[in-house]
Amino acid sequence: MSIVIFGGEQYYTPKKEKLKALIKPVHEKFLGDGALYLWNPSVQESDRLIQNLVNALYNLQAWFPKLLKKAQRELPVIELPRTIRFGLSRGTIYQLTRVDGTKEYIGICINLASRLQRYCPELNFLASARINVSEAYLNKRKYRRVVAKAIPGFPREVVIVDEDAFKKLHTETRESLFDEL
Repeated sequence: MSIVIFGGEQYYTPKKEKLKALIKPVHEKFLGDGALYLWNPSVQESDRLIQNLVNALYNLQAWFPKLLKKAQRELPVIELPRTIRFGLSRGTIYQLTRVDGTKEYIGICINLASRLQRYCPELNFLASARINVSEAYLNKRKYRRVVAKAIPGFPREVVIVDEDAFKKLHTETRESLFDEL
């Protein structure tokens, strides 16, 4: 995640391409079994940040098995997760500051991103359509919009999924968790 967000060599890909840093998050928090990153981009930076973030996260989850192989050679005794999953949303967040200066954030988009990350474990990448990317962008990168119909607190959320991964879902899973638009 550090390479995706802060830039660096993607040592886990064949070309070992160097990623440019995204704009710096306003908040990052390790959650034990995951992490939370929040951005507050300017209007001019917003669309570019979303597109770069979607591409980078999708690529990271696609290359994760190769990354695991490299990591296991260096850390053979540690049991590592077999997949990495992402939930991505966009919306208003509110900063809360404790008396000691510690900052926390709340917002519907944070709750939604967390729930997306856990929704349909067979899909490693789910983004709320609230991230607001164009149809041309979705088509170019083989994403599609569908309706997630069983997210707690978000009963009919339009989400973005990878077309190929979505097609590979068992029919029962697809029908119980999603509706077509």
